[in-house]
Amino acid sequence: YLEWVAVAKPLPRLPPLERLEPELEAVLEHWDDADQVAASPIRELGEMLLGDEKADVDGVRQLVSGALDAARRRAPGDEQAFQAVELASLSGTPKLEVAARRLAVSRPTFYRMRKRAVRAMVEELVRWARSGRPTPPDSVP
Repeated sequence: YLEWVAVAKPLPRLPPLERLEPELEAVLEHWDDADQVAASPIRELGEMLLGDEKADVDGVRQLVSGALDAARRRAPGDEQAFQAVELASLSGTPKLEVAARRLAVSRPTFYRMRKRAVRAMVEELVRWARSGRPTPPDSVP
């Protein structure tokens, strides 16, 4: 907070909650496109949580990956949903249908699982934003 005041920058704001889920979906969809990740409002959240210097594309990706890990720790019985996010976005699987087959689920089930995992990730990001900093993965219950 003091850093922002010292340089007379407006304080970063948490993007509206109704925008966080689609914005996180967009970051995941364009995971390998640095320009898309950099242009995302999730980056603004990264600036708020990590600071300007760490909220570059790699910082945003680390923030999103950390949210995935933290959400996974909070919901150990939902492992397949988090695998859906990894397969569909982080692993470079070219088609969602291929990722669904790898998990041996139908496409509608795959989409529901992925959506559930993304919601859990948004909850982590919001939790971090409200506390003012990302929670280290070791401290997630």
